[in-house]
Amino acid sequence: NEIAESNERNNEKTEKIHVRCPDLIVQDISWSPSNPKEGDTVTFTVKTKNQGSVSAGAFYVCYYVDGSYYDRDYVRSLSAGSTTTTSFSWTADCGNHAIKAVADCYDAVTESNEGNNARTEYINIVCKPDLIVQDISWDKGSPKQGDTITFYVKVKNQGSWSAGSSTVKYYIDGSYVGSDTVPSLS
Repeated sequence: NEIAESNERNNEKTEKIHVRCPDLIVQDISWSPSNPKEGDTVTFTVKTKNQGSVSAGAFYVCYYVDGSYYDRDYVRSLSAGSTTTTSFSWTADCGNHAIKAVADCYDAVTESNEGNNARTEYINIVCKPDLIVQDISWDKGSPKQGDTITFYVKVKNQGSWSAGSSTVKYYIDGSYVGSDTVPSLS
């Protein structure tokens, strides 16, 4: 209002403009093997899509396991409507795990929606004990008829979880001869 005008109410005008932008999303997270066990190498495959109306320049896809940064992949560019696939590997450990992928995790690309770049999937690695009879030995190398023989049975937990106490049963020629309690095994 520095200049006195005959009409001060006609000094402004508003126009709306639509700026076309990319919009990056993590469309899917899958893994192989589908039912991993503790110690397995799990490969996660991440599909990132540009659902916007123009191409996106270079960006990173970051990966998180249980909320902690794990790894990342570089994507050179992604045209409108296109999808790119990246992957990373992780060694499975017991329990429920949150696997998260974030497209454009460093905000290098100006997008129409900056709030839809992340996706989280959950994987459960079930861990169980696996008890085996590892060895059977005896105290007489070449027993003769009538000898008393003491047998030694070694039980091992080759699983990925502790086993509570259990029972080992003994059979000779298919006939039950006794049992012992096995204490818990880690």
